Amino acid sequence: MGTEEELIIYRGGIGNINGYWEHAKILELNREILAQNGNDWFSPPTSLPLKIDEPLRVRMGELAATLPDGFCCKDPRLVWTADLWANWFTKPTIVAVYRNPTGFRRSIANVWPDQFSADGSQDSRELRIWEASNRRLLDLASRFPCHWICFDEPFDVLKATLERIINQLGGNFNSAEFERSFIPGERRFSSEDDLDASRFGLPEPHLALYRELALHARRSTG
Repeated sequence: MGTEEELIIYRGGIGNINGYWEHAKILELNREILAQNGNDWFSPPTSLPLKIDEPLRVRMGELAATLPDGFCCKDPRLVWTADLWANWFTKPTIVAVYRNPTGFRRSIANVWPDQFSADGSQDSRELRIWEASNRRLLDLASRFPCHWICFDEPFDVLKATLERIINQLGGNFNSAEFERSFIPGERRFSSEDDLDASRFGLPEPHLALYRELALHARRSTG
């Protein structure tokens, strides 16, 4: 995933004490891709595919040429930019992490209380971001190899899922390192109350999408 010097970690952040671990150059280019299309993470695209100018395309190719085989990176913006990056990789693979919509809404309201609300309407901006991003995940999963992780799973299930995926991708899962770095209290807004709210307190299209995500996750585990 890169050296610590190449990553934007943000240790101690409100959203994650251990940091976010996003590749700085990938993040910068993803922001520029979205900006060229009049979007950002808070305002997902409504028209695809995204378009970029030639100078940005050249910079993406130059960066991709420096990345090692088996490179992995994490940035939620990749849900919108993956198609563009795929032009420089022989076998792009998605690791799709999803969570319940009520938990997502509460989480971003916790990190950005001046911009988001945990108590919005059923047609709130927060839920529109959740829906758009996860419908896009399903689209990507139909075209690229995809591994699914449910953020809301119990600790032992989450650990087993990560171990399986890392092994399938050719890595070696380090159980001791996982247990050392995992902070249960950091996995906020996945309580039974949040899950119940997501199952029973949302419009049917959101509930149907949550069920579809769960179905894909179950299928990926066999």
